[in-house]
Amino acid sequence: MKAEIVERKGHHAKIKVEIPAEVFSKAVDKAFKKLVQNAHIPGFRKGMVPRKVFEAVYGKKVIYDEAIQDIAPPAYDEAIKSLGLEPITRPSISLLQVEEGNPFVFTVDLVLKPDVRLGDYKNIEVSKEKIEVNEEMVDNVLKEYQERSVTFKEVKDRGAIEGDLLLIEFRSKDENEWKKAQIILEKEFKNNLEGAKIGEERELEIKGERFTIRILEIREKELPNLDDEFASSFGFSSLEEWKKTIREALEEELARKAEETFREKVIEKLLEISEVEIPEEAIAEEVEFLKERDRKIAQERGMKVEEVLSRLGIPEDKVEEYYRKRAETRLKREFVLDALIEKEGILITDEEFEEELKKIASENNLPYEKVRAFWSDEERVSILRSDIIRRKAVDKVIEYIKRRGDNKEDANSSGN
Repeated sequence: MKAEIVERKGHHAKIKVEIPAEVFSKAVDKAFKKLVQNAHIPGFRKGMVPRKVFEAVYGKKVIYDEAIQDIAPPAYDEAIKSLGLEPITRPSISLLQVEEGNPFVFTVDLVLKPDVRLGDYKNIEVSKEKIEVNEEMVDNVLKEYQERSVTFKEVKDRGAIEGDLLLIEFRSKDENEWKKAQIILEKEFKNNLEGAKIGEERELEIKGERFTIRILEIREKELPNLDDEFASSFGFSSLEEWKKTIREALEEELARKAEETFREKVIEKLLEISEVEIPEEAIAEEVEFLKERDRKIAQERGMKVEEVLSRLGIPEDKVEEYYRKRAETRLKREFVLDALIEKEGILITDEEFEEELKKIASENNLPYEKVRAFWSDEERVSILRSDIIRRKAVDKVIEYIKRRGDNKEDANSSGN
């Protein structure tokens, strides 16, 4: 196989690939043998149709197309590897010569990975948020458990107040039949129903429709006492032990969130100080990818993507701008981190990859063998390896940040 760059300008390149005639002929023979197995031609058994007859019925092109699908992708992969090119969008292929007995020749128009001018990432300054768990935070968690364990007791000597469980019957203005329901007296009903007593009727408007509501029963909320007995119902020997467990869980959760926020700030700072010119074709392709992904996610939730965007507060005339900004940020993040990986010579070992699989299995409570089988696909392996190595790139920048922080502390200690 021959491969050469016939044109290169900025982020764009055109390569020419030539596959020897004998290789193409073998691919054509293989394609015919595959296609003839499903050919239905009167007078011939399946798989026994002579090639000339097959071509007379279906044409040569169908055989050539099958052969090209078989040999062009690996030839393209080999070509860009041998030429040291990194395409970032789908290739655009043009066929120059497709004829058995001659070399198969095609060209490919490529959009190449842009150069990145990394900023001074070794001197980035980003601080991590300090975490602190106070008594109020612990108490709020306990209150949530109280609310989940609430019971209701019937009361007859007062009107309804916020938080009560009301057994009611209701009918619309146009109906005679009463229907029963239970509601919690919350803000949306407060003005109309607060103070209402058993047997009393009130008028209520919901979404433009008027209803008559009659109070049948009032039940007040009873929260369990926050004591050792309540703690024991959740498997703790005392309330203090429960509080300690809650505090530790909150500290762990806040530490995790603080670490995530810190890492994102590091990446944001890295992007801020680095420069890269992203090709328009790459942005357009990424925009389409994001739109399709959002559409599928919305569909899984039984929604339209327009509803999701509306809830996010994105007006219709700003949708394209929203997707373009997301696409640019995602691509810049990818290119900058990859440039950092190359500059620092960051690698991922097979052991690190296996450790990641074990972590995925543990976090999702799945057998390791099942996770390993899922991530055996070549494309999935590539995605996961990229994710791991980019995390290592962020770790490297954080290492520089911590090193500078340690040096400052040492300098301050020496000064004192």
